[in-house]
Parts: sequence; structure tokens; C-alpha cells
Amino acid sequence: MNIGEAIITGLITFSNIILKGLFVHLEIIIESPVPIAQNRIRKAM
Repeated sequence: MNIGEAIITGLITFSNIILKGLFVHLEIIIESPVPIAQNRIRKAM
């Protein structure tokens, strides 16, 4: 594995962690008012 591949792999892993964190955070914010959005978030995860 070269440096470029290592950086790309690291960025993908990092962005996946951030996205999962954001989805959890959004779910807490949205909670009951928008059940459709909650279902979309759950499907995305």
C-alpha cells in the first residue's frame, strides 16, 4: 500500500465515522416531528 492509498482509505473511514455521527445527531434533533426523515436516515445506515 502506498501513501496515496493510505490517505484515501483513511479519509473514507473518517468520513464514514462522521456521517454515522451526523445521522445519529440528526435523528435526535428530528425525533418525533418528522418520522419520514427518520425512516430515510435508518435506511441510509
